[in-house]
Amino acid sequence: MAQKVIKTKYLPNSDKKEVVFKLIEKERGNIFNIVNDLILVADVKTGMLVDANLTAQNILGKNLSQIRTMHQSQIHLPSEAVKYRQIFKQHIKAGRGILQDIYIVDRHKKLIPFDVNIKLLKINHKMYALGIFRNSSERNKTEEELKISLDKYEVLADNNPDFIFVVDRNYKILNLNRSAANLLRKKPESLIGQSIKQIFPPSN
Repeated sequence: MAQKVIKTKYLPNSDKKEVVFKLIEKERGNIFNIVNDLILVADVKTGMLVDANLTAQNILGKNLSQIRTMHQSQIHLPSEAVKYRQIFKQHIKAGRGILQDIYIVDRHKKLIPFDVNIKLLKINHKMYALGIFRNSSERNKTEEELKISLDKYEVLADNNPDFIFVVDRNYKILNLNRSAANLLRKKPESLIGQSIKQIFPPSN
């Protein structure tokens, strides 16, 4: 289990919650509020949020005091609260985790996808989960644009009367269009993986 231990002196006359907040604030330093990633800290046992950086506060549209009254599942859609409670428990049990496309509801009630890296912190014998959320909107947009481009290419290639083969550096067929398959009187899937040199032997 990956964890970070923060050693402190016992303070019997201090409010425990405030002690924890101050310890986290001291540990995180200025970097906590400089980074563009959304950062949240949650109590492992209860799931309640205990800290958030400025990016998190801006995206959620709530100040730190308001965030500290929220359960970690409340940053998501209410209809998916049970799902995210289970995800939280699974990754806490594992000790760490990297998740993709975790959706958070922002201040405008808009869903934003994030990739999340979860780590555990141990403070005064109590466990906390540190979640670093990175906006994955651009990555998803790029992947979708690439998929659309590939789909368009496949449609164009499949309707092209020319014989089109896509091969790797070893001349193995990775893909081919309908015209090429018709030329060989075979199904495209039966030709993928074969060497094009075997199908069209070089002339001596």
